[in-house]
Amino acid sequence: MRVCRPLFVFLLASFILAETTHAQPTHIERLQKAGIECLQDVVSGVVSMQLDADERAPYLRAAMIEAWKKEGRTLFVPDSVGVRPEIPAFNYRVDDVRVELERLKAGQVARTAVVSLQYSLIAPNGQILSNNLCTGQQQDTIRVELVDHLSDARFPETSPQDLGPGLFTRIVEPAVIIGAAVIGTYLFFNLRSKRTEGG
Repeated sequence: MRVCRPLFVFLLASFILAETTHAQPTHIERLQKAGIECLQDVVSGVVSMQLDADERAPYLRAAMIEAWKKEGRTLFVPDSVGVRPEIPAFNYRVDDVRVELERLKAGQVARTAVVSLQYSLIAPNGQILSNNLCTGQQQDTIRVELVDHLSDARFPETSPQDLGPGLFTRIVEPAVIIGAAVIGTYLFFNLRSKRTEGG
């Protein structure tokens, strides 16, 4: 029974971690939501379009197509419409895609998924209807031990290397150092003054 107990504890811990990981959106899922949010207003009035999507971060393209189809939009591959030249062309290029992490207290990590896209919406007659840069962000909190489990090895931007400095490092630690320096300086000059007076 003693031999089985560590195995049972290990299996239970693995199961709990798996369940917790499953409940949390992956880094890619957060980036996908940020990308959809970025272009939400841009395509709000477009019913049909030729979609020319950036090959970088292909998971963004997949998520956008799925979301737009659910909203009732009709999407075409560029230059495939032929007999329907009235369909506008929409293209986007990935300017920035990243996941930022910042340590919080009690083993928590603040996660921010950022997607910036350069986009153009061009009318069938060649008129540029819209040409701009948008940025979408998704923020939440995850447990520090889940960071690697929510990454995807195929896409480096989903595997942040460093956790940003937490509250202690950014605020408390400098305050403690400054306070110690002030107290040290005060004691140094105070003791020196007393020695001089004592003669």
